[in-house]
Amino acid sequence: NMKIVGVFLVLMVIGMAVCKPPVPRTPYGHLYKPSPLAKVRLDIYEDLLCGDCKNFDPPFKAYLNTTYNGRPVTDYIAVYIHT
Repeated sequence: NMKIVGVFLVLMVIGMAVCKPPVPRTPYGHLYKPSPLAKVRLDIYEDLLCGDCKNFDPPFKAYLNTTYNGRPVTDYIAVYIHT
């Protein structure tokens, strides 16, 4: 019985060493207001159960809804939000 368990564990370790995790075609995250003009990518990682993240979210989204030189801020920055 111990021999079977040992062989099983060895096969599991070999299988884990050989397998490759899948690579997504696109990065994870929600793109906030996509724009083909955006030149900069900003990734935001937030946990809305965290008090600081929860307090940061409304003013940051308000900023993203403003304009700069007559164009939306999101025309300059592609913002990916990860939760």
